[in-house]
Order: sequence, then structure tokens, then C-alpha cells
Amino acid sequence: MRGLDALLDPKTYAIISLAYHKALQRLPLTICMTTSVAVLTYSLIFNETLLDGEALYIVLFVVGVLTLTTSFALEYDSREELEALIYQGVSPSDIFRLGILRMFTFALIGYSIGLLVAILMPASQLQNVKIFYSLLVSLAFGIFPPSYSAIKSLRISLLGRSAFRPLSDLEVPSLVYPSEADDLRSFLDEILKDRSELVVVENSVLRNDYTELLVRCRYLGTCGGESSIFLVSAGINLEKAFRDDETLPMVKARLRLREGKCPLLSCSEVKKGRDIENTFLAKNLGALIRQSIIEYKVYKGSQRAEKL
Repeated sequence: MRGLDALLDPKTYAIISLAYHKALQRLPLTICMTTSVAVLTYSLIFNETLLDGEALYIVLFVVGVLTLTTSFALEYDSREELEALIYQGVSPSDIFRLGILRMFTFALIGYSIGLLVAILMPASQLQNVKIFYSLLVSLAFGIFPPSYSAIKSLRISLLGRSAFRPLSDLEVPSLVYPSEADDLRSFLDEILKDRSELVVVENSVLRNDYTELLVRCRYLGTCGGESSIFLVSAGINLEKAFRDDETLPMVKARLRLREGKCPLLSCSEVKKGRDIENTFLAKNLGALIRQSIIEYKVYKGSQRAEKL
């Protein structure tokens, strides 16, 4: 999957990467989903022959609930996954199309298995009407779960005020490679520690499918900066004094480094457990980090010049 990052745009790569990793991580759910649809298809085609009366409805109800539950569990996206997609500029309609494609594929595979078993081992005469209606029921499980994820992503994007911003608004106009992540983190750490109005809570490098810098700071303000100077002179550790103080605003920045492309910067202010973008504090932190990245490139360039 890493080779596709250089060939595809971030939005398409994020969608394909999510589908690929979900298929690997949720393989047991995929098998359960297709098996349930296959059993449901076979039961619907031969419902009059296999069971009669209440027993038939009980079996169909149990299999239907199992199929619906596994389809929702397979499609379910965590808040972190949806935020990562929205951060890349993926809209709820894209998430819905991805879910429809994925769930339709599993539903059709299960339906095909059930129909094949019905043809090879028929319990009675096949009827075209039942085959058609069993197909509609199977495909229904490919519609409802993706709708849930799409509505949830829409809610997250609107509450977070990300509102599908174009990627050009997130790009920092300096080329920084993922291999420079540790050097950039150290450089940012020195700059942030020199800012008296900020207390660094976290400055780390995350390496999963992509390399990302996560910066979290408590904002003290101008008066807080003056107080921090007094506390430092008194020998008090600012990080221990302020990092867990919930009365102070928390600002957060995520910088995703891409091979051969400009990094993407997203800044937000944490309010009541939600990340709110486009606030005064978030924009200030974003401007500081953008300027620091440019200074970092100038610093690295001067180092290379000295070596030459």
C-alpha cells in the first residue's frame, strides 16, 4: 500500500487504505457476514419446504438479526477513523460510496454462495420470484450500515467545523520528508519552549500508515506568560504545574508528512472533548508552526551550505 501513496492523491489513497486495512482486520466479520447472507438466501428460497409456521419465522429472524449485526459491525467506523478521513478532505458521500461498494460486495458473495448451494442441493423446486426477493433482501444489508457511517461522519465534520475544507488550505508551502520527522520535532520543541504563553504537553512523532507530528499545548496568554516567568524563577516546573490544568485552553496541531509532497497541517482547540477548528487560538498555533517549518528549512539549508 505504501507504493500507492506516490501515485494517488491523499483522498483516494486514504479511501483505498481504509478499505484494505478493514478487510484484513475484520476478516472474521467478513466471513460471518457472507455466511449469514448465504444461509439467509437458502432459507428464503426454500422457506416453504424447510420449516413451517412459527419455526420458520424464528429461524429467519435469528439469521436476519445475525446478518444485520455483522454487517453493522463490519461497516462501523470509529470516531478516529472518520476524523482521519475528514482530515484528508473525504466527504460523507465518499464514505457512503465506499461502504456501499464494500457491503454490496460481501452481500453479493454471500448471495452467490447461497444460490449456488440452492442449485446444487435444492430442497424443492426453485422459484424465480423467491430468488429475486432473496436478492433484494441480501442487498438491503449493503445499504443501511454505510448510511450510519455517512451520517456519523457528517455530524463529526459539522461539529468539528471542518466542513470539507480543500487540501490546499491545509498544505504548508515547504517540502519536508517523513525521514526528517525527528529533526523537525526537536526543532519545534525548542521554539515552543521559548514561547512563554505556551506550555508543551506533548510533542511526538506517530508512525502508522503515515508519519505524523502531534503537538499539544496549554495556552497561558500574555498574563499567563508573565506568571510563568515568575514560576520558573521560583524553581517550579511549568509542565507539572499547567499540563493537567483543565481550566487552561488546550490547542492541538497535527502535521502529516508526505513523501515528495508538502505536509498537511491541521490545528484545533479542544473544547468539551471536541476538536474545534478555525478558532483564534488554533489559528495562532497554526501560524506559529507554519513559520517554524519555514525556519527549519532555512536552518537545514544553512547546515548543508556549511558542510559544502
